[in-house]
Amino acid sequence: VSCAADRTQSVLNDLARRKSEFLDVNQGNKNEMSTILTRTPLSELIGYSSSLRSLASGQANFTMDLDGYDSTVSEQKQQLLQKSGQL
Repeated sequence: VSCAADRTQSVLNDLARRKSEFLDVNQGNKNEMSTILTRTPLSELIGYSSSLRSLASGQANFTMDLDGYDSTVSEQKQQLLQKSGQL
């Protein structure tokens, strides 16, 4: 994520709520951009573009790359199965 420095804390809070693992945060100075590198579950990024645009008043962008697959804990697995109608 790249965002205006004065919006960094709002973006960090939102990413934390989305179960992100923070890998790197470079806080920009007043008139610079901050960059945030995370690993975030894909399911948590649905609708993120709109949310980020609102949080940062249009002064942010992000990119996604597949980093791999992780197993889920049993509680998460049960929730996913319920959502998909398999339970």
